[in-house]
Parts: sequence; structure tokens; C-alpha cells
Amino acid sequence: MGNELYETDQLVSDYLFFHYASDEDFMPWEFGPKDALGFTQRTARYAEGRRYGKALDLGCAVGRSSFELTKYAEHVLGVDFSHAFVKAAAEIATGKVIHLRRNAGEFGLAAPEGCDCSAVSFQQGDAMDMKGLGTFDLVHAANLICRLPSPKRFLADLPEILNPGARVIFATPFSWLEEYTSRDEWPDGDSWEWLQRKMGDRFELVEFKDEPFMIREHGRKYQWCVSRVSVWELK
Repeated sequence: MGNELYETDQLVSDYLFFHYASDEDFMPWEFGPKDALGFTQRTARYAEGRRYGKALDLGCAVGRSSFELTKYAEHVLGVDFSHAFVKAAAEIATGKVIHLRRNAGEFGLAAPEGCDCSAVSFQQGDAMDMKGLGTFDLVHAANLICRLPSPKRFLADLPEILNPGARVIFATPFSWLEEYTSRDEWPDGDSWEWLQRKMGDRFELVEFKDEPFMIREHGRKYQWCVSRVSVWELK
């Protein structure tokens, strides 16, 4: 039931605005929590310090982080379960400006400056079935783990798509909901400790940090959230 939500025109519009609107358009209030802006750009920056061959942006939504990752990788593949999200991201990659009309006016949204549209491609896919995607030097998965039906199986399968020495960037608020993940798949105890246990045998933890982000419901109502961002390197 939760997955059907991601095919609606309204949610595509909301995500496009979240990913591509300017900071001023997204949060016009001077007293608002400005440090929560630009979440998709901030998680991608955890790839800094290396140049990667192939990168996978898993759960890419409408693609902003995929474009940002072209600053660090020769090619980026953006994959999302939502056909509607992938369609919108692919349109932006062609140079199309998508116009949204919202309560505060009309906004033209386009690929971010400084990113290489020719180095990114998008396809619909399922994080629970990654066979056929190929292998990668970097995987970026933002706010994905707690939206999967079986996060344990996803983490167990992850090394199969990684090249030697590859890195993984996770961002997750650990907001478990039964419409996405059945209770028997939820972590026992603290979610961060659970993730470290699941990753510890095959990966080394490089760094981690808490990053705020906002979900905008309308011009006067926002959800302020905190995602734990962690970087892992395949042993």
C-alpha cells in the first residue's frame, strides 16, 4: 500500500519541489531552520575525497542526488521503485524544465548547475532485487532502509553489487512504519546499533553524522527530521 503513494502526481510534484526548488522558494521564512535545506546535496557530498567509476543512487526519487553524484563519479545510475519518479528524473536529465504551479506561484525546475547530465541515467528498479544492475564503486541510498519490506535481506545482498574497496553512503531517519516494513523486520533495540551489527562483518565504518532535513507539506507547515548519515567501505 505504501508503494502506491509514490506514483501519484501530487507526490511527484512534492518531491520535485523538495529536490530542485531554491532554498528561498522552499523555505521563505527568515526564522526557519535553514540548516535543514539542501539535504540531497549534503548527502551526496559524503562522496568527496575520491573519484569513482560507477555509482548507484538507490532510491533516487526524482534524481537530485544522482545529478550531484556526477561531481564524484564517471557515471551514475539512479534507480527508484516509482515509475513516476524515474520518468520525471529522466526528463530533467534531457534538459527539460519542469514547471510546477503551487500556492505561492509557478516554479521552473531544472537540473542543477555544475552537474553532468550526460553522465547520469535512470531506470525503474527494486532495491530488494538488485541482480542485473551491475557492480559499483559507490552506492548512495538516502532515506531508503526504513522503506524496504526486508532491510535485513537488502543489507545481506548489498556486497554482491560492490566492487573491491567500494563505499556505501546511507542516510536514514530509522522511521519504521508498518505500511512499508512488517514489524518482524524491524530492528531489535536501537536502530543505529542494529545497522552497525549488520554491516560490521563485511564493512568498515568510515564516518557518521546526523543531518537534518525538512518535508514541506505546504507554505506554513513543515516536518523537521533528522537522518543518520554513515559511510562504509567494503573490507
